[in-house]
Amino acid sequence: MTYTFERSQVVSDDITMGDTTIHVEFDPQKIAIEFNKRRNALAFAEIDARREATQETMDELGHRMCALFEIIFGEENTVKILEYYEHNYVEMLTKIYPYIRDVAMPKIDSTLVELRTEGSIKYQRPEANRWGPFRGGKGKTKKKR
Repeated sequence: MTYTFERSQVVSDDITMGDTTIHVEFDPQKIAIEFNKRRNALAFAEIDARREATQETMDELGHRMCALFEIIFGEENTVKILEYYEHNYVEMLTKIYPYIRDVAMPKIDSTLVELRTEGSIKYQRPEANRWGPFRGGKGKTKKKR
């Protein structure tokens, strides 16, 4: 019998902004959980910014967006993106976020589905045995006479 083990696929792209090109490389499996946390934080910041468009809420939206960008692009490339768009968070969101939505998110989400499927297959709950319940199962116990 032969077993084949595969490593997770690393996403590698080049993104061009004007005359600046950045190299993007990330492992969806490594960043999946942190990416979801930052994506949710960005969504909540966006809701707050739509409710009340103050300078404070817009700054919070920008910081959350940069945190999400750092997990995908890395800290150095996020600084290059900020410099290219001159800290205009709205323009950054409209221009860069489609890459995250169309390329990064599907790969991360499919990785999470694979992990959940593998985990549910490997760690299924054991059945009860004849000596009694096992972790909440309905076991058959002998009655006292």
